[in-house]
Amino acid sequence: MNKRERNNLTSKSISILRFPLTIGVVFIHFSLSKGLNIHGTFYGINNPDWFFFVTNFISEVLARLCVPSFFFISGFLFFNRDNFNKKIYFQKLNTRMRSLFIPFILWNIIAAAFILCKSTIPLVSNYYPPIDINFSFVRLLNTFLCNSNNSGILVYPSDFPPPMDFCPINIPLWYVRELMIMVLLSPLVYWIIKKEGRYAIIIIGFIWYTTPFLLPESSYFPMFIQALFFFSWGAFYNISKIDFIHQFRKGKWLFFTLYPIIAITDTLTKEFTYSICIHTSGLLFGVPFVFTLTSYLIENWEIRPRQIFIDSCFFIYAFHSLFMNDAAKFAFKTLHIPENVPFIMLVFYLSVPIITIGLCISIYVILRSISPPFCKILTGIRMSN
Repeated sequence: MNKRERNNLTSKSISILRFPLTIGVVFIHFSLSKGLNIHGTFYGINNPDWFFFVTNFISEVLARLCVPSFFFISGFLFFNRDNFNKKIYFQKLNTRMRSLFIPFILWNIIAAAFILCKSTIPLVSNYYPPIDINFSFVRLLNTFLCNSNNSGILVYPSDFPPPMDFCPINIPLWYVRELMIMVLLSPLVYWIIKKEGRYAIIIIGFIWYTTPFLLPESSYFPMFIQALFFFSWGAFYNISKIDFIHQFRKGKWLFFTLYPIIAITDTLTKEFTYSICIHTSGLLFGVPFVFTLTSYLIENWEIRPRQIFIDSCFFIYAFHSLFMNDAAKFAFKTLHIPENVPFIMLVFYLSVPIITIGLCISIYVILRSISPPFCKILTGIRMSN
Protein backbone atom coordinates (compact mmCIF):
# COMPACT_ATOMS: atom_id res chain seq x y z
CA MET A 1 0.00 0.00 0.00
CA ASN A 2 1.54 3.32 -1.10
CA LYS A 3 1.41 6.59 0.85
CA ARG A 4 -1.57 7.94 -1.07
CA GLU A 5 -3.60 4.80 -0.45
CA ARG A 6 -2.69 4.91 3.25
CA ASN A 7 -3.81 8.53 3.56
CA ASN A 8 -7.04 7.68 1.78
CA LEU A 9 -7.65 4.74 4.12
CA THR A 10 -7.03 6.95 7.18
CA SER A 11 -9.41 9.61 5.88
CA LYS A 12 -12.12 7.03 5.13
CA SER A 13 -11.69 5.41 8.55
CA ILE A 14 -12.17 8.74 10.33
CA SER A 15 -15.18 9.67 8.21
CA ILE A 16 -16.93 6.31 8.57
CA LEU A 17 -16.31 6.09 12.31
CA ARG A 18 -18.16 9.33 13.12
CA PHE A 19 -21.62 7.77 12.98
CA PRO A 20 -20.87 4.54 14.93
CA LEU A 21 -19.06 6.57 17.58
CA THR A 22 -22.08 8.88 17.85
CA ILE A 23 -24.33 5.84 18.30
CA GLY A 24 -22.04 4.76 21.13
CA VAL A 25 -22.42 8.11 22.86
CA VAL A 26 -26.21 7.73 22.76
CA PHE A 27 -25.94 4.27 24.35
CA ILE A 28 -23.71 5.70 27.11
CA HIS A 29 -26.57 7.99 28.08
CA PHE A 30 -29.09 5.15 28.25
CA SER A 31 -27.26 2.70 30.44
CA LEU A 32 -29.52 0.44 32.51
CA SER A 33 -26.65 -0.84 34.65
CA LYS A 34 -28.49 0.43 37.75
CA GLY A 35 -32.00 0.11 36.35
CA LEU A 36 -34.35 2.76 35.02
CA ASN A 37 -34.68 5.59 37.54
CA ILE A 38 -38.18 7.11 37.67
CA HIS A 39 -38.66 9.52 40.60
CA GLY A 40 -36.09 7.67 42.69
CA THR A 41 -37.53 4.21 42.02
CA PHE A 42 -35.24 1.91 40.05
CA TYR A 43 -37.03 -0.45 37.68
CA GLY A 44 -35.53 -3.59 36.20
CA ILE A 45 -32.89 -4.15 38.87
CA ASN A 46 -33.99 -7.74 39.54
CA ASN A 47 -33.18 -9.05 36.08
CA PRO A 48 -30.67 -11.90 35.71
CA ASP A 49 -26.92 -11.38 35.47
CA TRP A 50 -26.80 -12.00 31.73
CA PHE A 51 -29.06 -8.99 31.15
CA PHE A 52 -26.70 -6.68 33.02
CA PHE A 53 -23.73 -8.28 31.29
CA VAL A 54 -25.17 -7.29 27.90
CA THR A 55 -26.17 -3.77 28.93
CA ASN A 56 -22.88 -3.12 30.72
CA PHE A 57 -20.87 -4.55 27.83
CA ILE A 58 -22.56 -2.18 25.38
CA SER A 59 -23.03 1.02 27.42
CA GLU A 60 -20.25 0.84 30.00
CA VAL A 61 -17.46 -0.87 28.04
CA LEU A 62 -17.72 -0.72 24.23
CA ALA A 63 -19.45 2.66 24.11
CA ARG A 64 -16.88 4.16 26.48
CA LEU A 65 -14.36 3.98 23.64
CA CYS A 66 -16.29 6.60 21.70
CA VAL A 67 -15.33 9.82 23.51
CA PRO A 68 -11.58 8.99 23.69
CA SER A 69 -11.74 8.10 19.98
CA PHE A 70 -13.37 11.44 19.20
CA PHE A 71 -10.64 13.27 21.14
CA PHE A 72 -8.01 11.26 19.25
CA ILE A 73 -9.57 12.18 15.89
CA SER A 74 -9.86 15.85 16.90
CA GLY A 75 -6.20 16.01 17.89
CA PHE A 76 -5.12 14.33 14.67
CA LEU A 77 -7.20 16.59 12.44
CA PHE A 78 -6.30 19.78 14.27
CA PHE A 79 -2.65 19.59 13.21
CA ASN A 80 -3.30 18.81 9.56
CA ARG A 81 -0.92 21.44 8.18
CA ASP A 82 2.75 20.96 7.33
CA ASN A 83 3.66 23.42 10.07
CA PHE A 84 1.99 25.17 12.97
CA ASN A 85 2.58 28.84 13.67
CA LYS A 86 0.87 31.90 15.13
CA LYS A 87 -1.03 32.69 11.94
CA ILE A 88 -2.39 29.16 11.59
CA TYR A 89 -3.29 29.07 15.28
CA PHE A 90 -5.47 32.18 15.03
CA GLN A 91 -7.03 30.88 11.81
CA LYS A 92 -7.99 27.72 13.64
CA LEU A 93 -9.35 29.70 16.57
CA ASN A 94 -11.57 31.56 14.12
CA THR A 95 -12.89 28.37 12.51
CA ARG A 96 -13.43 26.68 15.90
CA MET A 97 -15.42 29.70 17.02
CA ARG A 98 -17.91 28.79 14.30
CA SER A 99 -17.70 25.01 14.56
CA LEU A 100 -17.49 24.65 18.36
CA PHE A 101 -18.17 27.77 20.42
CA ILE A 102 -21.34 29.06 18.73
CA PRO A 103 -23.03 25.60 18.62
CA PHE A 104 -21.94 25.07 22.24
CA ILE A 105 -23.71 28.25 23.36
CA LEU A 106 -26.84 27.63 21.27
CA TRP A 107 -27.30 24.01 22.32
CA ASN A 108 -26.96 24.88 26.00
CA ILE A 109 -29.61 27.58 25.59
CA ILE A 110 -31.83 25.03 23.85
CA ALA A 111 -31.22 22.57 26.71
CA ALA A 112 -32.26 25.16 29.30
CA ALA A 113 -35.44 25.88 27.30
CA PHE A 114 -36.21 22.15 27.07
CA ILE A 115 -35.79 21.67 30.82
CA LEU A 116 -38.12 24.59 31.57
CA CYS A 117 -40.71 23.19 29.17
CA LYS A 118 -40.45 19.70 30.65
CA SER A 119 -41.03 21.04 34.14
CA THR A 120 -44.15 23.01 33.16
CA ILE A 121 -45.98 20.98 30.48
CA PRO A 122 -48.60 18.91 32.38
CA LEU A 123 -48.10 15.53 30.71
CA VAL A 124 -44.32 15.69 30.75
CA SER A 125 -43.97 17.27 34.19
CA ASN A 126 -45.20 14.00 35.74
CA TYR A 127 -41.74 12.66 34.96
CA TYR A 128 -39.82 15.83 35.70
CA PRO A 129 -39.67 18.04 38.81
CA PRO A 130 -40.63 21.73 39.08
CA ILE A 131 -37.66 23.99 38.38
CA ASP A 132 -36.86 27.32 40.01
CA ILE A 133 -34.86 30.09 38.33
CA ASN A 134 -32.05 31.76 40.26
CA PHE A 135 -30.30 34.19 37.93
CA SER A 136 -26.86 35.73 38.42
CA PHE A 137 -23.84 36.17 36.20
CA VAL A 138 -21.91 33.46 38.04
CA ARG A 139 -24.83 31.04 37.79
CA LEU A 140 -25.13 31.83 34.09
CA LEU A 141 -21.47 30.90 33.58
CA ASN A 142 -21.97 27.72 35.61
CA THR A 143 -24.93 26.79 33.43
CA PHE A 144 -22.67 26.73 30.41
CA LEU A 145 -19.50 25.39 32.02
CA CYS A 146 -20.16 23.47 35.23
CA ASN A 147 -23.85 22.99 35.97
CA SER A 148 -23.47 20.79 39.06
CA ASN A 149 -24.73 20.93 42.65
CA ASN A 150 -27.51 23.33 41.63
CA SER A 151 -24.96 26.00 40.72
CA GLY A 152 -26.68 27.03 37.47
CA ILE A 153 -29.61 29.33 36.83
CA LEU A 154 -32.05 26.39 36.91
CA VAL A 155 -32.39 25.01 40.44
CA TYR A 156 -33.65 21.45 40.98
CA PRO A 157 -35.59 20.26 44.08
CA SER A 158 -33.45 18.84 46.88
CA ASP A 159 -34.94 15.35 46.43
CA PHE A 160 -34.18 15.25 42.70
CA PRO A 161 -30.89 13.73 41.48
CA PRO A 162 -28.53 16.64 40.68
CA PRO A 163 -27.03 17.06 37.20
CA MET A 164 -23.76 15.31 36.46
CA ASP A 165 -20.72 16.89 38.07
CA PHE A 166 -18.65 19.32 36.01
CA CYS A 167 -20.92 19.19 32.95
CA PRO A 168 -22.79 22.02 31.19
CA ILE A 169 -26.58 21.99 31.28
CA ASN A 170 -26.55 20.03 28.01
CA ILE A 171 -24.52 17.22 29.56
CA PRO A 172 -22.87 15.64 26.46
CA LEU A 173 -21.40 19.04 25.56
CA TRP A 174 -18.71 18.60 28.21
CA TYR A 175 -16.78 17.05 25.33
CA VAL A 176 -17.06 20.27 23.29
CA ARG A 177 -16.02 22.31 26.33
CA GLU A 178 -12.89 20.19 26.79
CA LEU A 179 -12.18 20.27 23.07
CA MET A 180 -12.29 24.07 23.12
CA ILE A 181 -9.80 24.00 25.99
CA MET A 182 -7.57 21.70 23.94
CA VAL A 183 -7.75 24.16 21.05
CA LEU A 184 -6.63 26.98 23.35
CA LEU A 185 -3.78 24.80 24.64
CA SER A 186 -2.79 23.55 21.17
CA PRO A 187 0.40 25.69 20.95
CA LEU A 188 1.58 24.08 24.19
CA VAL A 189 0.62 20.61 22.93
CA TYR A 190 2.48 21.24 19.68
CA TRP A 191 5.60 22.55 21.46
CA ILE A 192 5.76 19.62 23.89
CA ILE A 193 5.31 17.03 21.15
CA LYS A 194 7.90 18.68 18.89
CA LYS A 195 10.34 18.85 21.80
CA GLU A 196 9.78 15.48 23.48
CA GLY A 197 8.06 13.40 20.80
CA ARG A 198 6.54 10.12 21.94
CA TYR A 199 7.93 10.59 25.45
CA ALA A 200 5.49 13.47 25.95
CA ILE A 201 2.60 11.14 25.09
CA ILE A 202 3.92 8.47 27.45
CA ILE A 203 4.16 10.95 30.35
CA ILE A 204 0.69 12.43 29.73
CA GLY A 205 -0.66 8.90 29.30
CA PHE A 206 0.86 7.83 32.61
CA ILE A 207 -0.79 10.77 34.39
CA TRP A 208 -4.12 9.92 32.73
CA TYR A 209 -3.81 6.22 33.63
CA THR A 210 -3.02 6.85 37.31
CA THR A 211 -5.54 9.68 37.84
CA PRO A 212 -8.53 7.39 38.64
CA PHE A 213 -6.53 5.88 41.52
CA LEU A 214 -5.58 9.26 42.95
CA LEU A 215 -8.69 11.39 42.40
CA PRO A 216 -12.41 10.59 42.61
CA GLU A 217 -14.50 10.59 39.43
CA SER A 218 -16.49 13.49 40.87
CA SER A 219 -13.52 15.84 40.42
CA TYR A 220 -12.90 17.78 37.23
CA PHE A 221 -9.29 16.75 36.52
CA PRO A 222 -10.14 13.24 35.16
CA MET A 223 -12.18 14.91 32.40
CA PHE A 224 -9.37 17.29 31.54
CA ILE A 225 -6.55 14.74 31.53
CA GLN A 226 -8.57 12.30 29.41
CA ALA A 227 -9.11 15.02 26.83
CA LEU A 228 -5.46 16.10 26.96
CA PHE A 229 -4.08 12.58 26.58
CA PHE A 230 -6.21 11.39 23.67
CA PHE A 231 -6.10 14.76 21.91
CA SER A 232 -2.30 14.81 22.25
CA TRP A 233 -2.02 11.16 21.19
CA GLY A 234 -3.88 11.89 17.97
CA ALA A 235 -1.94 15.12 17.46
CA PHE A 236 1.36 13.27 17.84
CA TYR A 237 0.81 11.25 14.66
CA ASN A 238 0.07 14.25 12.47
CA ILE A 239 2.81 16.42 13.96
CA SER A 240 5.28 13.55 13.55
CA LYS A 241 3.95 12.70 10.05
CA ILE A 242 3.14 9.14 11.04
CA ASP A 243 0.18 7.27 9.55
CA PHE A 244 -1.56 6.04 12.69
CA ILE A 245 -3.70 3.45 10.88
CA HIS A 246 -0.56 1.86 9.41
CA GLN A 247 1.12 2.08 12.82
CA PHE A 248 -1.80 0.47 14.64
CA ARG A 249 -2.04 -2.30 12.07
CA LYS A 250 1.48 -3.38 12.93
CA GLY A 251 0.12 -4.45 16.32
CA LYS A 252 -3.19 -5.80 15.03
CA TRP A 253 -2.86 -9.22 16.66
CA LEU A 254 -2.09 -7.62 20.00
CA PHE A 255 -5.15 -5.37 19.81
CA PHE A 256 -7.46 -8.02 18.34
CA THR A 257 -6.42 -10.51 21.03
CA LEU A 258 -6.11 -8.36 24.13
CA TYR A 259 -8.97 -5.91 23.77
CA PRO A 260 -11.83 -8.48 23.62
CA ILE A 261 -10.35 -10.19 26.70
CA ILE A 262 -10.03 -6.90 28.57
CA ALA A 263 -13.54 -5.81 27.52
CA ILE A 264 -15.16 -9.02 28.78
CA THR A 265 -13.14 -8.89 32.00
CA ASP A 266 -14.10 -5.25 32.48
CA THR A 267 -17.78 -6.13 32.10
CA LEU A 268 -17.57 -9.01 34.58
CA THR A 269 -15.74 -7.03 37.27
CA LYS A 270 -17.71 -3.76 37.33
CA GLU A 271 -18.71 -4.26 40.97
CA PHE A 272 -15.10 -4.45 42.16
CA THR A 273 -12.89 -1.47 42.94
CA TYR A 274 -10.01 -2.76 40.81
CA SER A 275 -12.29 -2.66 37.75
CA ILE A 276 -11.12 0.90 37.04
CA CYS A 277 -7.64 -0.43 36.25
CA ILE A 278 -9.09 -2.93 33.79
CA HIS A 279 -11.39 -0.31 32.27
CA THR A 280 -8.58 2.21 31.76
CA SER A 281 -6.42 -0.46 30.13
CA GLY A 282 -9.37 -1.25 27.88
CA LEU A 283 -9.48 2.34 26.64
CA LEU A 284 -5.75 2.25 25.94
CA PHE A 285 -5.99 -0.88 23.80
CA GLY A 286 -9.53 -0.23 22.59
CA VAL A 287 -8.89 2.97 20.63
CA PRO A 288 -6.28 1.30 18.35
CA PHE A 289 -8.61 -1.70 18.12
CA VAL A 290 -11.45 0.50 16.83
CA PHE A 291 -9.35 2.17 14.12
CA THR A 292 -7.63 -1.04 13.07
CA LEU A 293 -10.90 -2.97 12.80
CA THR A 294 -12.51 -0.14 10.83
CA SER A 295 -9.64 0.00 8.34
CA TYR A 296 -9.95 -3.74 7.61
CA LEU A 297 -13.72 -3.49 7.23
CA ILE A 298 -13.24 -0.71 4.69
CA GLU A 299 -10.74 -2.76 2.71
CA ASN A 300 -12.61 -6.08 2.77
CA TRP A 301 -16.26 -5.03 2.95
CA GLU A 302 -16.12 -1.61 1.31
CA ILE A 303 -18.50 -0.19 3.93
CA ARG A 304 -19.75 3.28 3.14
CA PRO A 305 -22.53 4.86 5.25
CA ARG A 306 -24.95 7.31 3.71
CA GLN A 307 -23.79 10.90 3.85
CA ILE A 308 -26.87 11.94 5.83
CA PHE A 309 -25.70 9.77 8.73
CA ILE A 310 -22.31 11.50 8.78
CA ASP A 311 -23.83 14.97 8.36
CA SER A 312 -26.28 14.48 11.24
CA CYS A 313 -23.73 13.22 13.80
CA PHE A 314 -23.29 16.50 15.67
CA PHE A 315 -27.05 17.13 15.70
CA ILE A 316 -27.67 13.66 17.19
CA TYR A 317 -24.92 14.18 19.72
CA ALA A 318 -26.19 17.57 20.89
CA PHE A 319 -29.94 16.84 20.80
CA HIS A 320 -30.48 13.25 21.95
CA SER A 321 -30.05 13.71 25.71
CA LEU A 322 -32.64 16.51 25.82
CA PHE A 323 -35.52 14.09 25.40
CA MET A 324 -34.33 10.46 25.30
CA ASN A 325 -34.49 9.50 28.97
CA ASP A 326 -37.74 11.33 29.64
CA ALA A 327 -39.34 9.77 26.57
CA ALA A 328 -38.09 6.35 27.70
CA LYS A 329 -39.64 6.78 31.16
CA PHE A 330 -42.93 7.91 29.62
CA ALA A 331 -42.95 4.91 27.25
CA PHE A 332 -42.02 2.52 30.06
CA LYS A 333 -44.93 3.60 32.23
CA THR A 334 -47.45 4.13 29.43
CA LEU A 335 -46.78 0.78 27.71
CA HIS A 336 -46.59 -1.03 31.07
CA ILE A 337 -43.34 -2.72 30.12
CA PRO A 338 -42.75 -5.68 32.48
CA GLU A 339 -39.57 -4.74 34.31
CA ASN A 340 -38.62 -8.28 35.31
CA VAL A 341 -39.00 -9.94 31.91
CA PRO A 342 -35.38 -9.70 30.75
CA PHE A 343 -35.91 -10.25 27.02
CA ILE A 344 -38.53 -7.50 26.86
CA MET A 345 -36.32 -5.17 28.91
CA LEU A 346 -33.42 -5.94 26.58
CA VAL A 347 -35.54 -5.02 23.55
CA PHE A 348 -36.55 -1.84 25.39
CA TYR A 349 -32.90 -1.04 26.18
CA LEU A 350 -31.82 -1.50 22.54
CA SER A 351 -34.87 0.22 21.05
CA VAL A 352 -34.73 3.50 22.94
CA PRO A 353 -31.33 4.69 21.59
CA ILE A 354 -32.10 3.41 18.08
CA ILE A 355 -35.48 5.18 17.96
CA THR A 356 -33.88 8.30 19.44
CA ILE A 357 -31.23 8.34 16.71
CA GLY A 358 -33.89 7.85 14.04
CA LEU A 359 -35.93 10.75 15.42
CA CYS A 360 -32.86 12.99 15.59
CA ILE A 361 -31.99 12.24 11.96
CA SER A 362 -35.58 12.90 10.88
CA ILE A 363 -35.70 16.24 12.72
CA TYR A 364 -32.30 17.14 11.28
CA VAL A 365 -33.48 16.42 7.73
CA ILE A 366 -36.63 18.51 8.25
CA LEU A 367 -34.69 21.38 9.82
CA ARG A 368 -32.11 21.30 7.03
CA SER A 369 -34.83 21.48 4.40
CA ILE A 370 -36.73 24.30 6.18
CA SER A 371 -33.79 26.45 7.28
CA PRO A 372 -30.37 25.41 5.97
CA PRO A 373 -28.58 28.50 7.42
CA PHE A 374 -29.86 27.84 10.95
CA CYS A 375 -29.03 24.16 10.61
CA LYS A 376 -25.48 25.08 9.61
CA ILE A 377 -25.12 27.28 12.66
CA LEU A 378 -26.41 24.56 15.00
CA THR A 379 -24.05 21.95 13.58
CA GLY A 380 -20.99 24.14 13.08
CA ILE A 381 -21.44 23.96 9.28
CA ARG A 382 -21.13 20.18 9.34
CA MET A 383 -23.12 19.69 6.12
CA SER A 384 -22.44 18.34 2.68
CA ASN A 385 -23.96 19.80 -0.43
